[in-house]
Amino acid sequence: MNPKTAVFLMKTPYAQGGMGAVMAIAILVVLASLAGALVRFGTAQQITITQDVLMARAEAAIRAGNEWGQYQALQKKACASSTTLDFRPETGFRAVVDCTKNSFNEGKDYAGVTQIVNVFTITVTACNSASSCPDNSMATSPTYIERQRVTIVTDE
Repeated sequence: MNPKTAVFLMKTPYAQGGMGAVMAIAILVVLASLAGALVRFGTAQQITITQDVLMARAEAAIRAGNEWGQYQALQKKACASSTTLDFRPETGFRAVVDCTKNSFNEGKDYAGVTQIVNVFTITVTACNSASSCPDNSMATSPTYIERQRVTIVTDE
């Protein structure tokens, strides 16, 4: 065997090396991208679940504030301009109940008695802010939830 041929045969396997390393890097990049997408998806899912729970608590605070406002209007014939109900120890929410009362003369009935109808507009705003409700400074936070409901009731 010629010594030049022997050297040439020994270098041949090494001349094709390095292609496996390129493929390994490409596979690692694809797997890292998939892992990043899964982490992002998991984080978005956790935020969504947290917001769902907070929205349910806000709805409970609104219902409580609405029932309280209706009781004040219909049973006590009182309408406070603004009252804050603090449910933070139980739910983390507070409810601000605003009420306005308008009286309307509906004319006289068959007996000649003037009929006055009171219309109460009850606005309840619930939020999970520590300072005030509504809280514009917290509006960009993903964990800040604010809900509002307006109810109109009459005493007749």
